[in-house]
Amino acid sequence: MRRERFVNILLDKLVQLVCNGIVMTDRSDEYRKAAADCLALARSTISVGTRASLLLMAQKWFDMANGPPSTGNGFDGGLRGFNDEQMSKPQPAPPPERLPRGYSW
Repeated sequence: MRRERFVNILLDKLVQLVCNGIVMTDRSDEYRKAAADCLALARSTISVGTRASLLLMAQKWFDMANGPPSTGNGFDGGLRGFNDEQMSKPQPAPPPERLPRGYSW
């Protein structure tokens, strides 16, 4: 019950900010904190729908803290950069294939 109330408060604040067009750069730390709070709540909930809503809210807070997504600094840009970095790391070679006991080449 307490989580739902917290989620509703966060959602109301987000709607007010987006609807009023108030996105101030000096509040970016507050927005990042709100995003972190949403992620923490998403990790602790068992409801798939609530988790999805919290992750979406976290993404919106993160985007508001870092500028519009079209600049490449948003959540999607950060995620894309992380994935590109992970994919560019050299992968270890698979171990050589071993034949079962009693077989040879």
